[in-house]
Amino acid sequence: MAITVLYWVGLGMHTEGADPYFGGGEIIVDFIPSLEERDDHALTIFLSLLIPAIYGVYKANKKTRPKLTGFFD
Repeated sequence: MAITVLYWVGLGMHTEGADPYFGGGEIIVDFIPSLEERDDHALTIFLSLLIPAIYGVYKANKKTRPKLTGFFD
């Protein structure tokens, strides 16, 4: 969720002249997006991260879940 918020806030901006190790630089505003554009972009990022995360949890849970024995065999 935090990554999505960072993308939502930074849409339309980039940094120029930043030091690779210490950061800084000047923030350049390329365009000012509307709230609808920001929301669409944030939703795209959120869903593109959410779907692989759900699949990964499913696969990890499938590996670690104990096998049922007894009545369900």
